[in-house]
Amino acid sequence: RESFIRDVKAKPVLRAPLNFLSYDVADLNGLKRGQCLYESPPTKKSPAAKVRVVVGQDAGEWRVEGIFVER
Repeated sequence: RESFIRDVKAKPVLRAPLNFLSYDVADLNGLKRGQCLYESPPTKKSPAAKVRVVVGQDAGEWRVEGIFVER
């Protein structure tokens, strides 16, 4: 929880609503992971950014493994 709060503070694009683009299953390091791709709306100060959320199952529960911002 604390690391998520730090990420949001460090990446302002995560504070605004995002538009869903796609969901794919990818093989990452030999393990299947879900990847949700979102896009932020462009602003006067910055262009649109892509936000990739990687999810995986751990002990039968889905967990977010990473949130990546790509400009």
